[in-house]
Amino acid sequence: MADDPAPSAIARALARDMRAFDAMLTDAQIEEIARRIDRSRAAGAALSPKKKRFANAVEPLTAVRLPDEPA
Repeated sequence: MADDPAPSAIARALARDMRAFDAMLTDAQIEEIARRIDRSRAAGAALSPKKKRFANAVEPLTAVRLPDEPA
């Protein structure tokens, strides 16, 4: 998007690495990928403003109860 600020150096480096998967990516596509990386990082920061990290083992609790099963 035209109103987006220039991508960060980290995002640009990650975006350039995408050429390992598709050597035909243009410079404009790399810039757009970098902008989207920055937007995703900003969205993640907004979701976790205290930067609390979860361990890999943290999962939502899933309980399945069958209709005929006693409580």
